[in-house]
Amino acid sequence: MRSSGLKLNISATMFLLLACATILGNIVIVLFWQRQIVTVEVSHAQAVVGRWEILVARGKAPVAIQATDLQQLCRAVGPSCREAAYVGDRTVVYAGMTAAPLQLQEVIGEAVQTNRHIVRFAGATVGGIFFGDKQLLLARPVAAEGAAAAGLGLIIDITTASHLVLQHGKIIFAWILINVLLLTIIGLSRLDRLVVRPLERLVKTSESYDYGDGVAFIGGEVGSELGQLSLALNRMLARIEEDRQKLRASVHSLEQANLQLVATQKEMVRAEKLAAVGRLAAGLAHEIGNPIGIVQGYLELLDNADLAAEDRRQFSRRAIAELQRINHLIHQLLDFSRSSSQAPEPVAVQALLAEVIDMFRAQKRAPELRFQRHCGEGADIVVANAGELRQVFLNCLLNAADSIWEMGEGHPGRIDVDCRCGGDDRLMVEVLIADNGQGIAADSLETIFDPFYTTKAPGKGTGLGLAVSHSIVEAAGGRIWAESSGVGAEIHVELPGVRLAMGGGEVFARSKNGHSRQHEISRFASK
Repeated sequence: MRSSGLKLNISATMFLLLACATILGNIVIVLFWQRQIVTVEVSHAQAVVGRWEILVARGKAPVAIQATDLQQLCRAVGPSCREAAYVGDRTVVYAGMTAAPLQLQEVIGEAVQTNRHIVRFAGATVGGIFFGDKQLLLARPVAAEGAAAAGLGLIIDITTASHLVLQHGKIIFAWILINVLLLTIIGLSRLDRLVVRPLERLVKTSESYDYGDGVAFIGGEVGSELGQLSLALNRMLARIEEDRQKLRASVHSLEQANLQLVATQKEMVRAEKLAAVGRLAAGLAHEIGNPIGIVQGYLELLDNADLAAEDRRQFSRRAIAELQRINHLIHQLLDFSRSSSQAPEPVAVQALLAEVIDMFRAQKRAPELRFQRHCGEGADIVVANAGELRQVFLNCLLNAADSIWEMGEGHPGRIDVDCRCGGDDRLMVEVLIADNGQGIAADSLETIFDPFYTTKAPGKGTGLGLAVSHSIVEAAGGRIWAESSGVGAEIHVELPGVRLAMGGGEVFARSKNGHSRQHEISRFASK
């Protein structure tokens, strides 16, 4: 853990707080110190004035007090005395030591009028701090011989007190700095041991923690906040591990359900394919019966001993052709019924449709079918499971035939199959299968692709054909939908087409969302 930033912030914060606290405390101490010095100075001056009053003022008349008496008073007070003044009945005497005694005379007059001692600072003070002239005015009434009212005043210079504080200011500042640094170092080391290091251990443990480690966070004393944090983190990890186990069990259950769902879907596809095979087999019975009858007739003719050699060869060729036709139909049926497990591969849709239509036309009651191709060579390639795609198209054709047969005998049924290709950036191959049967009700257009939904009589449909077709088309990245205006119906199958890369033997499939898939088709391209 990079704790330098945290330590730096703690150090700076502690230094600032300690410096502010120490400076403010020292300011208060200095103020009291300065006030104490001034108080001592005032007390000394008051004591000297009191003795002077007893010894001098009371023994003389106001007119007898001279400036020398006041000068002696100032010398007795000390070097801080800057001026002395005596105000009696129409008598004002100055020691003559300052050039501005008027303010002192006013203070003396106030003391005489109020008959009390006055101590006043000359200049401004804020919170005990002096600004301007650092002088103290002392005034008090005195009892003089033969005078009704008299007063004495002194101007005391207190600059000495300020100078004393300033002289020791550098020493005080140095001690403040030393104290702050020492306290910061001591406090930082203490906080580092109590806070920073436990936090580093917690972060290191959280970074190296792995599921299954059990109790991970052990830090701080049991009753401390860090100890409580460790316990809370351990409880949180326990809950996370419990939820993780539940999630793992849920995922396993979902995997099993998904496997079962896939297996069920495959069974549905297989069941629908077998149902379609049964319908094809029933339809092919008549188609196979005719060639068998023809072959039987040719065999009976061949049994005639009088038959010419050329006729015998001609009847044999015709019988073989009919047998090959039967073999072709049976192989088509077997190929369709075979389980389709191959992976998706490039498929030519128009060729696949031609195979399905050829097999469908072999049905006994197959309606008229028209197949139109609108895609150029190589433009109808899609990537899908050919067997499953064959099942989709055959199921749509069988449904169209059922819809036409339900219109009754004599109805001129017809099925139109169109294959179109379009799009530049998103190449799409669309197959349209339209019939002129009874159509689809408007409220059934959205539900015909639901499993087990059927409009046929019981026993004539499983209700899985279009549902299976829907899942197959979606798995191939396409979509299937139905349209009907009440008479006849159209089934649209849209699949993402692919483009053949020139000379590379590769196909680039573009789905509807624009994402590309690459498939190796060298085997397909060589056909």
